[in-house]
Amino acid sequence: MAWLKRHWAVLLFSLTVAAIAAALIAIAYGSRMEDLRLKPEPPERFVEDWEIESGGEWTALAPLKGENFMRPSKPERIRNVLPDDLAPGMSLAFVRQQVAVRALVGGEPVFETGFSDKAPFTSFFGASWTVIDLPANSAGKELVLELYPEDEAVIALMRVGSRGTVLLSILISSLPRLFFCIVFLMIGLLAVLFSAFAARAGSRGSATDFFYGLFVLDAALWIATDDIGMQFLCGNIAVLTYLSVFSLMLLAPCLMLFLRTRTEKYRPLLDAMCGISLLYTLVRFALSALNILDIMSDYMRIAHIQIALYIGIVVWICLRNRDSARARAFLRAVLALAVCCAAALVLFYLHQRGLDRSYYAIAFMAGVLMFCVILGIERVRSNLKLAHQALMAKYFERQAYTDYLTGLGNFAACERALAEHDALHQPLTVMMFDLNNLKETNDCYGHSAGNELILCASNDLREAFRGIGTVYRIGGDEFVALMPDVYGCQADCFAERLLEKGFPTGRTSLGVPVRIAFGYAWRGPEEWKDAREIIRLADEDMYGNERRGKGSPLTQPGNQSAYRGAAPL
Repeated sequence: MAWLKRHWAVLLFSLTVAAIAAALIAIAYGSRMEDLRLKPEPPERFVEDWEIESGGEWTALAPLKGENFMRPSKPERIRNVLPDDLAPGMSLAFVRQQVAVRALVGGEPVFETGFSDKAPFTSFFGASWTVIDLPANSAGKELVLELYPEDEAVIALMRVGSRGTVLLSILISSLPRLFFCIVFLMIGLLAVLFSAFAARAGSRGSATDFFYGLFVLDAALWIATDDIGMQFLCGNIAVLTYLSVFSLMLLAPCLMLFLRTRTEKYRPLLDAMCGISLLYTLVRFALSALNILDIMSDYMRIAHIQIALYIGIVVWICLRNRDSARARAFLRAVLALAVCCAAALVLFYLHQRGLDRSYYAIAFMAGVLMFCVILGIERVRSNLKLAHQALMAKYFERQAYTDYLTGLGNFAACERALAEHDALHQPLTVMMFDLNNLKETNDCYGHSAGNELILCASNDLREAFRGIGTVYRIGGDEFVALMPDVYGCQADCFAERLLEKGFPTGRTSLGVPVRIAFGYAWRGPEEWKDAREIIRLADEDMYGNERRGKGSPLTQPGNQSAYRGAAPL
């Protein structure tokens, strides 16, 4: 049980991840989709023996290296002959970027895409998987693809196989991104939720946690939407494309907003950078909405330049401010992110704008993960330090306002409570108590017996006022009970009930009975009395009762008509 108390957060996080994984597995295995049936054979590459039409003649097409197949710059027709042993129910799958495609088998059109599904603000949706279900009698027939490209068009990852194996291979290739996306999503949500709780508690670090979570959530959004395999979960390629574009553009501003909460000196510079980035994003969207600029045009290069420039400035700022452990931890996190982003950019352009972005994405995800881990560790340490300081402050405050013997509030606590009641202008009843036989007990049996007598009295008082008021020990044998919102006949009835119950009933181990004298006073909502005045009146009443009935288990309250009649009953 002790381990659970210390590591409940780790356990909760692990259970959440396990629940998400179990849900995904259950959905996959519980699906009735016929095209997700597992097949022993993987989809095969289909990149050999293609021909391209040029001037009415067909010539051999040399596919590009790697996973890219070709980059058409003008309308093209390419053809191939489907295998003679092609089984029924096979599909041709490939990735298309910025290109409309029409497919013909044996001279008959069987598929087209990209002609009527264009999105606002752009000519095409960007990159997406295209799966063409081939007719059952396609074996040995001619396959012709008509390509109508726009800017930066690419055809990649040409595969032939059953629809189930094709989709399964796409899903498997998307699992690393999906995993990172879930991890970043949970980290970002936890950071945002923690910032909300911190803000309610008045913590100055709430803004830091919020923008940290915002950056991680934006990174998770880009990781998810940049994966073209997500189209099978979303179903709307345009939405994925727009989210990918704008989440990538917003990474730099989110980082700036996070950094500005960590420095005072460079806030004007960071504000200017963030404003420029946001203004550019809005202007680009407006130009796209007016059909002046295609939203997909060179956005990747500009976003990469922006990220590289901004991360460079962030590294420079961090290098100039590394005088504390917190600043050095942040510098390590930013350097890890910068190195991985640089590696991602190099890998991206080495692939010649291609669509095989696995290494590019992995490098970026590794950078964000290290950024999150380093800052997360630093934040946990900082929060643990703050929590320890808060606990120590609370401990010392409790020690300062607690009576060491009885555990009741002491004189300082009573003074603070009275000030709070005065500030709230609450009706209030004050009862004063005096332990009558403390001196005799000390003289006869010693101070240990006297302490026991005080404990017995405090226990009786605590039990009598449970749920009604708060009891304080303000001196050696003196106690005070404060009952907010109790006045008039309510106070009188409560005093009478104490007498009827034979309060107090305590007795020490030596048989010494607890004898208490008491008096009370109150103020109502219509006649205001200062709390000190109420204390004085209750004290006078108590000593008057003590003189009249000293030695009885509970002395009778005296006549309070001198000040009771003016308040409402």
